[in-house]
Amino acid sequence: MMHYSVNNLDDGDICEIIVTGEITADGAIEMLEDVWQTDLYKASRCVLWDVERCEAFPNFNEFVSIVNFTRANKPKSGPAYIAFYSYTFSNSMLARVLHGFVNALPHKMALFEEKHAALAWFAADESDAA
Repeated sequence: MMHYSVNNLDDGDICEIIVTGEITADGAIEMLEDVWQTDLYKASRCVLWDVERCEAFPNFNEFVSIVNFTRANKPKSGPAYIAFYSYTFSNSMLARVLHGFVNALPHKMALFEEKHAALAWFAADESDAA
């Protein structure tokens, strides 16, 4: 079973979503619908998906259905920068597939092995925009 929590990092600039358990297509879609409606998500510049403690990731077909759902339903508002971090996920076949979908999504997205690397990416992007 999948569980998640939505947390505030960096005074609301970064929304961190910690996901644990087994990610399935149905569970991920339900989670996305919930998360996209939170005030914290809507107000954040960046979202950090912590999937480090997940026990299992979706299979390829489920993953494609999650990406297609996201492309069709993600609100235009909300974070423009999205990072996932997990050593296991960032080195998986699904991560390689996700890289192929990055250009089809309306925001900047990256995958990292560690949290500090994702936070550094957010900070570097913020300083580039200034």
